[in-house]
Amino acid sequence: MLNYTQIAPNFHLVTNLVPDRYKVEFNLQYTSGGGIFETQGQSGVSHLLEHCILGRTKDKDFYQLKDYLFEKSIYNNAATGVLSMFLTLSGHRNDANEMLDLMLEFGFNPTLAQDVLDREKEIVLREISERRGDPGYRLFYEMVGKVLEPGSRYLHEVLGDVKDVKASTLDTFYDLHRGMLERSHFILSISGGGLESQAIIDKVQKVISKVPKTDKTLDLTYDPGNTFKDFKYVPIVSKLAHDHAEVSIYLPITVNLENRPARFFLQSLLLKMPDGELYNRLRNELGWIYSLQSTFDKSTSTLNLELSCEIKYISKIVDEVKKVFSDFEKVYSPKKAEILRQMTVKRQEMAQDEPQIITDFLVDNLSEFGVPLTYSKYVEKLALVTTEDIKALFDEIKNGLDKMRIVVTSNKKEVEKLVF
Repeated sequence: MLNYTQIAPNFHLVTNLVPDRYKVEFNLQYTSGGGIFETQGQSGVSHLLEHCILGRTKDKDFYQLKDYLFEKSIYNNAATGVLSMFLTLSGHRNDANEMLDLMLEFGFNPTLAQDVLDREKEIVLREISERRGDPGYRLFYEMVGKVLEPGSRYLHEVLGDVKDVKASTLDTFYDLHRGMLERSHFILSISGGGLESQAIIDKVQKVISKVPKTDKTLDLTYDPGNTFKDFKYVPIVSKLAHDHAEVSIYLPITVNLENRPARFFLQSLLLKMPDGELYNRLRNELGWIYSLQSTFDKSTSTLNLELSCEIKYISKIVDEVKKVFSDFEKVYSPKKAEILRQMTVKRQEMAQDEPQIITDFLVDNLSEFGVPLTYSKYVEKLALVTTEDIKALFDEIKNGLDKMRIVVTSNKKEVEKLVF
């Protein structure tokens, strides 16, 4: 059964305990543990810290821990984003209690060792070198640097600075980890078998009672956001790009939890493959695009369309986007909307077979919007979405078409001649 418990003002526990499931998975998120919070001289050190947190325990050195995880068939991983850091453990339900102890130790009382630091530092430096040599990686930061104002979140490179990574010490680590504990909310999610709810709560409360109290905790949904520069069209000509064009179209729209159900319908009916109206028109009927991806971005309050095409089709594609978002009655299908409604019921039923999916859904809503919306409640909200709700979002995009922003990336200078 899926449960959400706020154990402390900054500690959120999400459990989906399924006793007959053999697999159990743990995820711990420091909501403000990402690279953007690094201070001068720490650039890239959060990523290195993430590698080292899982490197040993108080009682097991690197090799003993490695052997223990292998013998128990426990998978461990960590990841650092711009805003948050994540730790993951998964394994067999028979080892669930030991895994919970491990996660709480890794997360709140890690043993940071010099030998682990030395080893992981070399791995991270190689990773930085490899990623910086990736044309797609370099091109992304070239692009966002030209369209976003300084201080925007997307400008931050988690990989950081080679010099700072090389110079990092255990003191740097402890200072960085202390800052993470002071700033962050903690979201611990557990799904699968092998544990009882009260036993989890008792262990968590014992551990967090020893974490120093602070008045430096940021909001659960803290995000410095992204701010566009003042432009309507930015051509990016780069040797790193392809002969064809990568086109980004940004359409202003409100993105919040309340309109998420209506956004689902709008996106599915117009943009999703195989039968979204715009997707079907651009790819299947006209053959102008290779692919189309769409996302709603809360940090920019936009619907983002990402597509690949030949340069000669770009102006026609933009005109078609405007055309599709100008006539609701022409592109909206009540029949397809009802089919979508029925599909979500099936998806909810199938999701019961994958407890981690519905656990992650709640966690995503909690970290992005500050509300522990469950998948079942979301499906109930989908059932209440009306044609008027969908049209309201459509009209918001329609009324903001004159504020559309376009970015085209290619290695061909002819994209500089495009006018919108």
